[in-house]
Amino acid sequence: MLVSLILSILLSAHASESLILKDSLKAFKQSESLSDLDTNLHPVHVLKQLAATSEDTLCQNLSELNLSDLALISPYLDTYRSFTCTTNFIRKAERQIGINNLGFSMTYYQQELFSHYPKEDQPLLASKINKIFPIRSEVQEPFFTGINYVNTESGEVVYQQDLIDGGFSNIGLEKGEIILTFDDGPHPRRTDELLEILTKHNYDSSFFRFPYGARNKSLAKEIKLNRISSFFWNMDSRDWAISNPTTLYNYVVEEINREQGGIILFHEIHSQTIAIMDVLLKNLKLAGYTIRIAQPNYWKEEI
Repeated sequence: MLVSLILSILLSAHASESLILKDSLKAFKQSESLSDLDTNLHPVHVLKQLAATSEDTLCQNLSELNLSDLALISPYLDTYRSFTCTTNFIRKAERQIGINNLGFSMTYYQQELFSHYPKEDQPLLASKINKIFPIRSEVQEPFFTGINYVNTESGEVVYQQDLIDGGFSNIGLEKGEIILTFDDGPHPRRTDELLEILTKHNYDSSFFRFPYGARNKSLAKEIKLNRISSFFWNMDSRDWAISNPTTLYNYVVEEINREQGGIILFHEIHSQTIAIMDVLLKNLKLAGYTIRIAQPNYWKEEI
């Protein structure tokens, strides 16, 4: 990507006046999926390279971000708390996060309240929360099935769709069945908050996946040795790119309504993810969805 190339050139030149974080974030948020992402654009990598250049360079770049972008990268700023400027930026980000989360809660509960009013008496709200469409009650054919295997020579880890031959156990999901997966944790505070929400709804989840969906030979051997399941998502929440909880919730609901089941990728380090989870789980249940866990009985041998 052109932005990534420019980023590398500027960083290699150690140009303290270069305001590259803002541009890299713009390109980062435009990526359609983590699996397609140029990892050089990820805030973790950009912040690390800026900090290695100088404290002033990092602080100057942070000062150019708007509050929405500060909130988005706030999980990655804790590493740089020793820098003079960082505490102030974290404080600003946390204030914005509080405002965003409150806005989501108010919009949702106002919409719920006024939904009981006659349509002509319902006020026009500034934001709208999307509805999860109910799943049809009749039995659906499995639409997302497969088995796990690891090829340790190539480093390939495969969750194959529509492969149920031989004697291998399949992980089949019918329409209306959801697997939640949360990456990048544990977070010192938000992981516990997420676990409390999951426990409240009597749900469980998965917390392991290759970063960006990438893998290599050594990791492939390790997960097979430890009998760990590795598979990929068919719905990316894009919580890594969307800092506003209302926008995030609506995007996730659009994905669910389109796919009607499957594996949703989240990241529990982000406050906006935690903010929507209680409402999302409640409304998934009301729409007839069931939360599942992917746990293969055994592995296919190397091929």
